[in-house]
Amino acid sequence: MRLAEVITARTALAHAIGSLRRAGIRGARFEASLLLAHAVGESREWVLSNPNERLSAVATRRFTGLVRRRRSRFPIQYLLGEWPFWNDTFRVGEGVLIPRPESEHLVEAAAAWLGRKAGTAPRVLELGVGSGAVLLSILRECPRAEGWGVDISWRAVKRATENASRLGLAARVRLWVGDLAGAVAGREKFDLVVFNPPYLTCRELRRAQPELGFEPPEALDGGVGGLAFYDRAADELPCILKPEGRLLLEVSPRRAGRVRKLLDARGWKDVRTSRDLAGRDRVVDAASSAWIG
Repeated sequence: MRLAEVITARTALAHAIGSLRRAGIRGARFEASLLLAHAVGESREWVLSNPNERLSAVATRRFTGLVRRRRSRFPIQYLLGEWPFWNDTFRVGEGVLIPRPESEHLVEAAAAWLGRKAGTAPRVLELGVGSGAVLLSILRECPRAEGWGVDISWRAVKRATENASRLGLAARVRLWVGDLAGAVAGREKFDLVVFNPPYLTCRELRRAQPELGFEPPEALDGGVGGLAFYDRAADELPCILKPEGRLLLEVSPRRAGRVRKLLDARGWKDVRTSRDLAGRDRVVDAASSAWIG
């Protein structure tokens, strides 16, 4: 895409759409409009409503650079610096897992369970908090809840802290850098633990879309069978759940049954599976004791 050819928004979009399609990017038209909106500092709706708007040289250069990076399969979420999730938009960036629609089912399940729970100020912990999208969305849905979030990445904790402040939730959430072992060693007790562990197998990672290669591998790689972190969670998390507490796990639909059997074998109670909108098993949850809720 030569700068001299870019005159109007319509022309810029046409060039970008063709360029992204040749790079094998699905949804090239949608993505091109998002990138142009970002480049000119306007909404996507404004871009589409003003096809004859002439672009400044600065906006043209910025747009050209964004399209070039996207052609290399660099994630559009990182280029835009933010991405919608649940009912909000969250800041994202390199080194932080991109929030995905599948994880919204964790929010839905958590909000439903917390809504049925009596008492005040339930304590919610998210392991691998990332950008904070899941935990902060739960807190938005459940005004009584207090949140804790841990991640091994300082970049993730920094981003989650920023998102908490933007959403006015900083006073209700505590975030720190650490791993699963550190969270368990703290011996805090929680009503609900939410975990979207790395669950892609080595083979799945090799076959994944190129964009995945730009995301932090420690947030994706679940080991040879994809169950490494579920195995640890089943063993280690009961000690930080209150007697009536509950664990929510996002799972790959391919391995939901194996996760259920793993939890059953380790003595978890009332193990359930819920499906996403496509009818695929997406969340497995279990009680930490014989208590059923």
